[in-house]
Amino acid sequence: MGAVRPHAEIVLHKDVVDELLLEHKGSISKLSWSLAKQMFSEEDLYSGTFNGKGGRKVLSPRRKQLILKVVGYAFPGITGISGYVAAAINNGIRNRRNYKKKLPY
Repeated sequence: MGAVRPHAEIVLHKDVVDELLLEHKGSISKLSWSLAKQMFSEEDLYSGTFNGKGGRKVLSPRRKQLILKVVGYAFPGITGISGYVAAAINNGIRNRRNYKKKLPY
């Protein structure tokens, strides 16, 4: 078995996509954040941002592309979808970081 090509497409199982689409029907933000939590580790989400701004590392481009593809499939005809997705994921990351800072331990 050979190594995975560096730019190989990432695939998400159809059942996972269908479940998330049903769960978050009508909400680009909730769907985007749920996909991000499925695809990125806790450490990636804590230390990165969608586009790597603010001195943080950029999230994996291949996984981001898959999220954009799924959200585009779920919400066809919406222009500027990458901005909505980036804002949703960055807000989720920010909220998670702030929540962890408030924990007493």
